[in-house]
Amino acid sequence: MKILQQRVGRMKKKVHSMNDLIKELRSKFKLTDNATDILTVSGSAITNDLLDRISKQQRASRLTKRKYTAALRQFSLTLNFYSAKAYQYVRNTFNLALPHPSVLQSWYRSINGEPGFTEEAFTVLQHHVSHQSPKPVICNLTLDEMAIRKQIEWDGKQFRGYVDIGTGVQDDTLPPATEALVFMVVALNANWKLPVGYFLLNGLNGTDKANLIKQCISRLHDLHIITTSVTCDGASSNLAMFRELGASMNTDDLGYNPGLNIQIMNKNSK
Repeated sequence: MKILQQRVGRMKKKVHSMNDLIKELRSKFKLTDNATDILTVSGSAITNDLLDRISKQQRASRLTKRKYTAALRQFSLTLNFYSAKAYQYVRNTFNLALPHPSVLQSWYRSINGEPGFTEEAFTVLQHHVSHQSPKPVICNLTLDEMAIRKQIEWDGKQFRGYVDIGTGVQDDTLPPATEALVFMVVALNANWKLPVGYFLLNGLNGTDKANLIKQCISRLHDLHIITTSVTCDGASSNLAMFRELGASMNTDDLGYNPGLNIQIMNKNSK
């Protein structure tokens, strides 16, 4: 208990509050203003939950399953959405008190048409792969943003129209959404296509988009689906996204990158 108290004391001195941690993450991992605002909302209630979980982990004589609080769940999903590297940094800093990324994948899905990666879509894909002929399932991942009208409405249970990335964060301090980012999987060796998720946003930079691309491709890979290319328009944030993924943006060498298995295609080009 003495060693535990010393560790917690040092941790409290290092990070006095969740706001200090978020400021550190913003500086260290270049988080956007939108990311900072949403993390501040979701992280304001987790300081006690985080320290309590660390204490229980240190006292436990063996690994046992412990449920994560709703606040920790929302914060983990939100931080991982905006930066997987920042999430891993926080997880290591707090002695693995946050869930493993594989746990987040099981959480980060929605049903009944809510924003996020759609659980039913991946269930259909899994069923398709398991009942498919021996040939592999090869797909293209397409993403596009569509402008939507700013409007906040009450649906009888909650207000709709704010930024919603499928993590469960609901707060009237969030900005109204101005666009919907949609992901669609298109089969290249079959005749079908399927939307797999959407997010209500108020602007998203290339780094955040690259993180979403990685998450989506990782999910498809877990289902044994081969993603050979990514298709989007020529928006500046999309070009920054490809640079973040390591693709070459040199017009003399625009094409296939064997290291990342990503092909750059501008769907507006001839």
